[in-house]
Amino acid sequence: DSARQAGVVAGVVAPLLIGSETLGIIAARKTGPGERVDEEDAQVLGLLATHAAVGVANARAYAHQREAAARAASRAAELEALLESMTDGVLLVDEAGQVTSANRAAATILSKQPAALVHASLTTVLAGLRALDGTDPVAGRPSADLALALRMVPGERELVCEIDGAERVLALVG
Repeated sequence: DSARQAGVVAGVVAPLLIGSETLGIIAARKTGPGERVDEEDAQVLGLLATHAAVGVANARAYAHQREAAARAASRAAELEALLESMTDGVLLVDEAGQVTSANRAAATILSKQPAALVHASLTTVLAGLRALDGTDPVAGRPSADLALALRMVPGERELVCEIDGAERVLALVG
């Protein structure tokens, strides 16, 4: 009744579908006297509904991606804050043996700026350090091999070095 009062004489409805999920409907109406909805009108509306459904699905996917990116950024900020609050020096190293992150404590222990440690090779960062038994665990080893060796050997190893006249001990955990 309300459609007739609004002057609607014909109408067609098409679902907004993505797979088996119905996202909504789209409706079209004709209000001119004697107008009808034909097969072509229904096909055009169906095509429009398909495109609209894809647009809605893309908008949802984009919103989910933004939410995931925001959560990842938040977790990264929490991790960075945790690393910076630690008194122990921490170097994060990738499989290639490149330092990907260094906290202030590590930079202080190594008498370097944190930015100077990031993207440096592990062998460069640890050059000149010796193990408690006096051996040089870094000598002649590519960074990737050193990083792999640290991951493969369980437990903790200590490297001792003299930095600015003070003996420093670095614990390397595999």
